[in-house]
Amino acid sequence: MYQGKLLTKAYRVKWASHEDASCPLCGEGEETTEHLMIECLVSKRIWLRIMVAIELPVICSSMEELWQVDKSLCTHWDKSARAKISQILNPAVTWAIWLARNHLVFRDTPVYEENIWESVENFVKVWGLSCIGVKRVAFIRERLYVKE
Repeated sequence: MYQGKLLTKAYRVKWASHEDASCPLCGEGEETTEHLMIECLVSKRIWLRIMVAIELPVICSSMEELWQVDKSLCTHWDKSARAKISQILNPAVTWAIWLARNHLVFRDTPVYEENIWESVENFVKVWGLSCIGVKRVAFIRERLYVKE
C-alpha cells in the first residue's frame, strides 16, 4: 500500500487514461480498493466463507465496517486463541485476494475462488503458528478451529 491506497486500476487510470479500470476478478465494477476487497462478487464469496468459518453472521459493505468487525472480534473473544487468530483473518483474506488479482493481471493466471480460499487457509495456519503462537489452526468443513 502506498499512502493508504492499493495500486488498483482505478488509481492507475488517473495517470494512464487508456487503461481499462474494470475489476479483473469480476469484470463488474471499477477496480478501487473498496470494490476489489469488499464489493467484488469474488471477494464477497470469500468474506462470506470467513464469516461462516468463524460463525459470525455479518456481511460488511465497506472496508471501514470490516475493520470495525475485526476490532470487535478481538474485544469479544478477549485473550483467547480465537482472538489471536482474528488479528490475522483480515490480512490473510486481503493478501490472498490481492495476490490472486496480481496473478491474473500480470501472469494471466485464471482466478478460482477455491484457490483464493486455499491461500487464506494457508496464510491463517502459517501466520497463526509462526506469528501469534497458537498451537493448532484448522479449517474443518469450513469451520475455524484454534488451539492454544
